[in-house]
Amino acid sequence: MKSPGFTLIELMLGILITAILGSILYNCLTQSQRALSIVERITETSMRTIIAQRQLTRDISGAYIPLSILEPPKKQEKGEGAPATPEKKEVPKKEAAPAEKKAAPATAEEKEELKKLLATAFNGTTEQEQFKQLLFITMNPLDIYWSTTSGRAKTRDEKVTYSLEPDQTTKKPSYKLMRTTTYTKDGKPAQLTQELISLIKKMSVEYTLVVEEETKEEAKPEAVKPAEGKAAPAQPAQKPATPKEPPKKEIKKFNEWNVLAMQENDVRLQKKLPNYVTITLTLWTPAQDRIETVAFTIPIPWEPITPKQAEKQDNAKQESKKPAASTEANNKSTPSASPPVAGKK
Repeated sequence: MKSPGFTLIELMLGILITAILGSILYNCLTQSQRALSIVERITETSMRTIIAQRQLTRDISGAYIPLSILEPPKKQEKGEGAPATPEKKEVPKKEAAPAEKKAAPATAEEKEELKKLLATAFNGTTEQEQFKQLLFITMNPLDIYWSTTSGRAKTRDEKVTYSLEPDQTTKKPSYKLMRTTTYTKDGKPAQLTQELISLIKKMSVEYTLVVEEETKEEAKPEAVKPAEGKAAPAQPAQKPATPKEPPKKEIKKFNEWNVLAMQENDVRLQKKLPNYVTITLTLWTPAQDRIETVAFTIPIPWEPITPKQAEKQDNAKQESKKPAASTEANNKSTPSASPPVAGKK
């Protein structure tokens, strides 16, 4: 007669099956926890990156140099009153108009003053290969207000300053990115400082400048005028016009845009602003003790064109359109040839 209960072999088989199932469940649990930690780390890093990228792109893409810096008003010398109006002289018709006088070269004092003004408009500094400060004037297209003086909608101009400050709340050394904006509110200057993102291990800014090389134009041979009573000399056949080659472009990259430290022949002083700004952020996640690096590039579409240069460009465009318009008017004014009349049979 068989006694009730489990044998030793059956008990061992049950323990073995339970151990296998338990190990499978444990592996699933650890994998889910790892996946959850990875998702949290990626989400946290991406959120900080999105916040920094959107705000920096919104501000830097609207950077520009005000006209008050590009064309500063000329100071009158002491003791001089209003300039006297010169007397008008009759110019004979045959005489050509006098050529425009070239502007006098800027003095050393004027160049230093221009440097100081440019430093308040766009200036970026670094310290020991670490970003320190970036200051610029931006015209934010998304921040629009109604102007009572002009009676139309206008964009708000702001002076924005980004700087890195050490974060005292963490055990390991890290930094936080601060954004300070200065604007005019109700006719009074206002300032607002806020923390953009934190837990930054390293931040670097690279300024890219696209410089076009100047191309020399070939001098065209002058046409020889025939002497009186003689036939015009035969001119050589003109070669077909070759298409102009596009100007060569050179890309220059700088780790700093410190205007006060630049020399007079620095190309950055001529261009005033970079074409692209590349920002590299090394972010730290203390929960997993991980470090990730992200980079993004921001274009600056501003061009240093003064109102005088824009007026010259408009005049050149209008003059180029005049000959075409005159030829069309002449074609319309000339009567078309009358059709031949059929003869009678």
